[in-house]
Amino acid sequence: MMRNKWRRAKLILIFILAISLLTSCTEIDTPGVEITVVEDEKPEAGGEIRIGCVDPQSLNPIANKNKTYLDISKLIFESLFEYDVNMKLTPVLAESFTFNNGISQCIIKLKNGVRWSDGEPLTAQDIKFTMDNIKYSADSIYKKNLEQIYSYQVVGNDSIKINYSRSVANPLDALTFPIIPEHIYGRNPNAIPVGTGRYKIS
Repeated sequence: MMRNKWRRAKLILIFILAISLLTSCTEIDTPGVEITVVEDEKPEAGGEIRIGCVDPQSLNPIANKNKTYLDISKLIFESLFEYDVNMKLTPVLAESFTFNNGISQCIIKLKNGVRWSDGEPLTAQDIKFTMDNIKYSADSIYKKNLEQIYSYQVVGNDSIKINYSRSVANPLDALTFPIIPEHIYGRNPNAIPVGTGRYKIS
């Protein structure tokens, strides 16, 4: 008798579960409600993009210690080398590079015709100025980049010679910091940003 009751209870429970599953999978057609299918949007000219950022202490990418500002600074400033979407290190402001004494010394030639957003030309002195600012900064987030570089000097107007303290696996990886203009930040380290990137502050 108890077995029959238990079997009946199990059958009722299975039936209820089956009904609830069927009703949950059924589309409810609500009259007067229009269903909109959202398709992938195609890129259009213009518009705006908003990027979240904790209030930076400075808009100077070398002086700033806030890593959330990096996404914005990368739109304004460029590096000698940067990683592309495939994580391959590629020249950006550098035109070419040659190594001497194995990989302990690197001579980098800058691209010709690169200008800051105010129209002034990029020079090798700007590279040295940037490296000096990192080297003598107490807490720049790029300070580690120069740990294995013991000297650097301008060669002409468009090249810089960099000497490494020891052999490193990827010496160009150290040169992925943003370059800043001496004629702007030499006068005011917290000036309105002037870069070589695709965007500028207006």
